[in-house]
Amino acid sequence: MKHIFVHGGPGLNSNPELHLLSASFIKEAAPIVFWNEPSKLRPQGSSFKDQDAFQHMLEELRKFIIAESEDGPVVILAHSFGAFAINDLLPAIGDRVERLVLLAPVLDLRNLDGNILDIAVKECSQRNLHAEASEFENYKANLDDEFTDERFEGLAKALAIEDVLGSYWRNKDMAQVYSSYLIAEHMIDFDSFKAVRKSVKKNDSRNQFNGRVSIVYGNIDPVTKLEQDLPKLKLLYPASEVAISSCSGHYPHLEDEDFARIARLF
Repeated sequence: MKHIFVHGGPGLNSNPELHLLSASFIKEAAPIVFWNEPSKLRPQGSSFKDQDAFQHMLEELRKFIIAESEDGPVVILAHSFGAFAINDLLPAIGDRVERLVLLAPVLDLRNLDGNILDIAVKECSQRNLHAEASEFENYKANLDDEFTDERFEGLAKALAIEDVLGSYWRNKDMAQVYSSYLIAEHMIDFDSFKAVRKSVKKNDSRNQFNGRVSIVYGNIDPVTKLEQDLPKLKLLYPASEVAISSCSGHYPHLEDEDFARIARLF
């Protein structure tokens, strides 16, 4: 059965996973294709639209999944914000999907941003940068359901701190390899990040999805946390199977060496 990988972000792409996962899925005789979100950095791909960027991204993802599932149902592997997008898209593609595997899924954007700001507070405090730590605490205190310019500013400052993105990983060597594939047209697209996040509309509806749903969390993931997600998890995917990867942070599909085999067993 074909697998479709949907990357996290927004502002990212599947180039690292294309290079790091393809061989292991081929070894398991599991065909896999990789989706990339619209970006001005990749003019040969799907066109980027600044207005209603999230809805446009969903439409491009929907068309990709429909095209790739012409020969039968597929397995979707959705990482981080990719899982958030798939949740919104399920009513339109559910009949094309045999199984969902959600990897360190983002289910609540407010929790996500709060966790990123907490990491920034911790990093600043460890360096005795108490004024900066206090600034990030203020950003967190002002979080609500709207993605404001102030919120973007706080997240941009947090992600610019050395070791904040590094804390997403347990395997620091793999983190370096992953980053090496985010170059040229596959660089992080901060324009896409801001446009997509600003256009997200809150959606708390429960999906009527009858396929299997398996969810994988990293045991030391500081960004997405099972204990935070449980209430929403029960609402969105009440019959889901939840597994904890004992050797990973926010990228269980890259830090767990047996991931391709495990994905087939779900």
